[in-house]
Amino acid sequence: MELLLRLNACLKKFGAVDVGDITEKYTYYPDAVRGKLGSGSYGAAYRVKSVSNPDEPLRVAKVIRKDRITVNPTQIYHMCAELAVSRLMQHPYLNRQVGLYQNPQFVFVILELCEGPKPDPLTRLAHLFAHFKPSRLPEVDSIMHTWADLATREGSTVEIIADRYFPALVVEVGAKNEVPTGGDLFTYIDTFRRVPDVLHRIIARQALVALMHMHECNVVHRDVKTENLIVSTVERKVELVRDPATGTITAARFKEQLACRLIDFGLVKYLDLNQFPTSPSPGTFERATADPYASDAAPPAAFGAGGFGGFGAVAVTPCGTDLYCSLEVVQGILAGGVGRSKWTSTRTSLPKMDVYGVGCMMFCMSNGRPPFRLPATYRPPSREERMRKLEDLIARGPQFSQRCSPEARAAIETLMINDANARPSAAQALTMPFLVTCRGDTGYYEVNVAGTLTPLASPADTTSPCTNSPSGSDVPVDGDEDGEVEGGVDVDIMEGVRGIVEGRAEADGKGAAAPDRGAE
Repeated sequence: MELLLRLNACLKKFGAVDVGDITEKYTYYPDAVRGKLGSGSYGAAYRVKSVSNPDEPLRVAKVIRKDRITVNPTQIYHMCAELAVSRLMQHPYLNRQVGLYQNPQFVFVILELCEGPKPDPLTRLAHLFAHFKPSRLPEVDSIMHTWADLATREGSTVEIIADRYFPALVVEVGAKNEVPTGGDLFTYIDTFRRVPDVLHRIIARQALVALMHMHECNVVHRDVKTENLIVSTVERKVELVRDPATGTITAARFKEQLACRLIDFGLVKYLDLNQFPTSPSPGTFERATADPYASDAAPPAAFGAGGFGGFGAVAVTPCGTDLYCSLEVVQGILAGGVGRSKWTSTRTSLPKMDVYGVGCMMFCMSNGRPPFRLPATYRPPSREERMRKLEDLIARGPQFSQRCSPEARAAIETLMINDANARPSAAQALTMPFLVTCRGDTGYYEVNVAGTLTPLASPADTTSPCTNSPSGSDVPVDGDEDGEVEGGVDVDIMEGVRGIVEGRAEADGKGAAAPDRGAE
């Protein structure tokens, strides 16, 4: 009961509004079954639509059971850490909280839905063939004519006919599914098999810009992985290339505009609460949305300090997902003893674990698999033995496939340097040759019938790459004219966060962490 009261007090400081049920504010879209996006040990996530504001875009509602959070004080800290970042650290590439509600049993966190529109049938068909069976590109015309005839005879639409026949086409070309227009990077890679460099660059750059902003606010994410980066395709368009003599399709040219969002801030580490934003408009946001990669900007002299407020020691509880952990994290776990013992890092090197995580994500995009994998038949006698095996794999470095381009490989090897002091910061990583040429959020490329993918020069774009906000809409929530979350945020919010952070010492050593996620 004491922990429940503590949780409720913390939620009030974050402006939580009391409701009987979330359906008073949002309805499941299209319903609770088809609108379910996923579930975990704490609850589930649903696609929802506002009851009172028809102009508000679709949202994500995380429905979290309070009895799962109030197991120990550490879980309450994780909950509040995520609320603080998603509410106060507003940036185009960080997922934003737009509402917070509660009742005696549940917490309802309303977040932006990062999901692009469904492309037109021609684009869907050409994209499927281009990436999974390019030799079938010439069939696009005949299939589209067939669908149009069926739509006319049935009094339907080509979109409905396409939805009917697409599952069979996906199986025919040997794909798992269509490349999604929304979802986490893991699903994106799993469907794509290997992300083309022209899109790979955009995704990696946006992830690094998001982390650069967090690090400037002295906050480290500590769980950067493919499951925690949402990739939405804001626009996907196709232009068919034909043989001038015969009119046969010989290639397809694509335009894809991507918007990425970093999510899941439950394991963040505050390096300095005095530097954490206390309002939804932190000063560093203006600097982060300027163009930090302008051609006249002087690149860092060398990788190293990265400007993280000196070399002061920081006590860290091991956490994150072990297959994405950097060498210093794994060695810290082993040095302190596998369990909940802390290891010591510095303000300079701790944020570099996030950069390593981006390197792992880039490896997955270029190679279609994680950088390190333990054999499926491997059954370690203990978690310590598992970590020692993982340490050995990480120390030797990842094994690249021949499909990975030399440019991508050089960038990945730089981000996955085992020496944290030599590893670049997020801002420095953006100056790497592989990423410095990426100045927008849209990729242009061509795929011919032989399967050769060729990047295309993008049209002139004078927009700063950081100001192309993928937020989708500024429509206020629940009719609140200034767009603030209903109920607002208590002016004492950061004092509440400070109290949680400073009081969590009593939580250390209590409760058991999940195998791949530790406590703070």
